[in-house]
Amino acid sequence: MERYDVIVIGGGPIGSVAAREAAKAGSRTLLVERRSKIEGPIACTGLVSPHTLSVLGVSSKSVLRKIRAVVGHAPDGSRLSLRSDEVKGLVIDRASLEGELIAEAASSGVEVLLGTTGKVGKSGAVALISDRGKDWAEAKVIIGADGPNSRIAAELGLTPSTPPFLAVQVEIGLMPEEGDRVDLYFGKGIAPGFFAWAVPAEPERIRVGLAVPHGTNPRPFIERLLAERFRAGRVLSRVSGLIPSRPADRSAADRIILVGDAAGQVKPLTGGGLYTGGVCGRIAGRIAAKAAMAGEGESPSLERYEAECANELGSEFRFGLAARDALTPLDDRGINAVFSALDDRELLQFIAKTGDIDRPSLLVSALVHRPWLWERILPVVGIIDEERRAMAVLESLGPKDRDAL
Repeated sequence: MERYDVIVIGGGPIGSVAAREAAKAGSRTLLVERRSKIEGPIACTGLVSPHTLSVLGVSSKSVLRKIRAVVGHAPDGSRLSLRSDEVKGLVIDRASLEGELIAEAASSGVEVLLGTTGKVGKSGAVALISDRGKDWAEAKVIIGADGPNSRIAAELGLTPSTPPFLAVQVEIGLMPEEGDRVDLYFGKGIAPGFFAWAVPAEPERIRVGLAVPHGTNPRPFIERLLAERFRAGRVLSRVSGLIPSRPADRSAADRIILVGDAAGQVKPLTGGGLYTGGVCGRIAGRIAAKAAMAGEGESPSLERYEAECANELGSEFRFGLAARDALTPLDDRGINAVFSALDDRELLQFIAKTGDIDRPSLLVSALVHRPWLWERILPVVGIIDEERRAMAVLESLGPKDRDAL
């Protein structure tokens, strides 16, 4: 039986980052990925912030587009347009990104097994199952990066308490109206409980998708969206997947760390997980390696991982969850009213300049300290049906921001 300090199960972007960091910290590390080839299409919009690449530690060679604008579409047809002189987002080729990350992990000393499924047994033993048969390996610490339907999380009882959103995305052959613009569509008839998107990708290609709550069939919604807004586009590919609805209550146990979608580490307002997972993946690799080499694979040692992730992202998770829980109950009439309340030129210019898709709470904090703009956004608070939901959003901010109100 081969023995390792750290075994990472799941060779997606976040698992590769965790494995690379563990190896860089000096541990003998094995990365196990069930796919034998990393190729598309992959269930991912590919829309990330510019600093996500540095968090993941990759080059810009996977970048397809630079995004400077977003247009929101309300149920009544009204629109809100945001445009910045700065690049606010990047559209990436996910398969290219994953290939680069796996190559970097290997060059950092990680042993990589593709086409292999890892199943956790007792006492740190991992069954390695592939077309070649079954083998066993042992690790002092195991990192579970096996996605939103994580078998490792389920076996340990660490699955997030609420079910994931169901997402579907198609790539269509169509020239986008503007190559540096993303479109978002809201409404109960569009994507109840979430939203739909249209993201420009390769030349003359657009990724159109949406997500809906668990228990809702997304297919009728995506077909209606395509028929109503993208009738001229030819469907080139179709993928589906799961988006975690909130972080797991626990992401560490004896010998085990969960990271990325397996731990529900996605942005609550958008479902994006490459930035948040990248932040936590780096922490996971470093702490797993340190604990393994010190012989401290028990839960108390690994719980430092949860604390560091919370320190980096906890405030954003709390803000995002509070904001989503406040806005989700709005019907189409309420969504239209929110669009109308935000339709202010100076306010939209400020949002376009200041907004950060990875840290949306910073925008609210900035508005709080600009009373002349904050007064213009107050009607949105009034539109939210229950005062307690509006207060939950404000309470998720820091004490200084609340005191400024």
